[in-house]
Amino acid sequence: MQRFALVVTLALAASCRSTPPELRGAPGDPRAEGRTGVRSSAALLVSVPGETVGVEDYIGSVGLERFVRRGLALGGELGLHAIDGVASNGGDYEAKGLSAGASLRWHPLATRGWSPFVELGVGLLATSEAFPEGGTNLNALRHTGVGVEFDLTEHLRLAAGLRQQHVSNGKGEVANNPSWESQGAYVALSFDVTPRDARQLDPRGMTVPAAEPWSVRLDARGGEYGSDDTGGGAVLALDTRVYRDLFAQVRGSLDSTDGETLREFGAALYVRGARGRAGLAVDRQELDVFADDEFTLFGEWLANDITTVSSVIGHERRNHAADRAVAGLSLRIYALDNLAIDAGMGMRATSAEFGADSFRLPFGLEFAPAPQLLPGFSLFAQRDLDDRGTFLGLRWFLSPSAATFTTLRERDYSSGPLRLRP
Repeated sequence: MQRFALVVTLALAASCRSTPPELRGAPGDPRAEGRTGVRSSAALLVSVPGETVGVEDYIGSVGLERFVRRGLALGGELGLHAIDGVASNGGDYEAKGLSAGASLRWHPLATRGWSPFVELGVGLLATSEAFPEGGTNLNALRHTGVGVEFDLTEHLRLAAGLRQQHVSNGKGEVANNPSWESQGAYVALSFDVTPRDARQLDPRGMTVPAAEPWSVRLDARGGEYGSDDTGGGAVLALDTRVYRDLFAQVRGSLDSTDGETLREFGAALYVRGARGRAGLAVDRQELDVFADDEFTLFGEWLANDITTVSSVIGHERRNHAADRAVAGLSLRIYALDNLAIDAGMGMRATSAEFGADSFRLPFGLEFAPAPQLLPGFSLFAQRDLDDRGTFLGLRWFLSPSAATFTTLRERDYSSGPLRLRP
């Protein structure tokens, strides 16, 4: 009996052993999918020119990062802050702080030896004194940055970069919402802690699913339209093959905002190739007596197995205002099989208005909770991706193969373009 118990115990212990993690990438690739690292950094951020107060923020932080795709790392970190500046009464302003946040870092080239990257991070900052002055002790953080990472060894990397940071409370606790804009530099060391018994797998190949002969997209959305008007509506788009690699899309939308109805009608003709799409689109928007017609050239390029680069350029003709030029460049990054992140730059301005203030930085997320149980369904949030709107919504795709798609990437590559306006 004791022998039997010993055998069962050993069998259970063996079954409970965790399976070795899997790495997707070439042997020795420090940015292979599945690698995990400990990261420590030191940064100095100072007030941007034009800020009412001169403040310096000395930051030391430590955290973890994991490559969820080759060249795409998701991280979390804790930071200690020593804030020094000039108080409104002329004396020294000092505060200590603790921050916690998450960041996304993308290496578009992911080369060996060194690799440039861009990053985006959000978090919370708690300080011993109200910061900035007149604000609160708890604020939100947002930062963007660029940098270069150098491979010292297979398991040790050194990074240096520039960062822009925004601090404010968003009027979440008090009426006052003083903000602080800063910029500065940082250095960081990352030590790889991936288990030595990790299994090495071949990297994902760049495969493009076959195009669907037809597809239907329906978006139900609600949020803010441009100038603080709130409302909701729906978008319906139909794509179909015309001849071989030539496709057409027709679409329409109705949105109700503060008692008015915004109508949009559009059509596009595009060619689909092995690595992307390109075409011409025409749109008309109507809101009571106001109307505009927009003509755009658009293109999509499948940069690699996780990134799509989209561009739009065109002309907007308005009946009650000066014509505007429109342009946009965006990235769609498939961070996970069921999660896509959109970011980029957009512009819509007259020749007289054109300048640095004409550009905006859109951002969006799309999540498919259960592709197999709910074929074609996803949730999305976007800001400034659709003519300065901020929306939350539900998206549904229908096509002959919709039930077989297991990832957002497969769905998007097989169906028509999502966005034809900057």
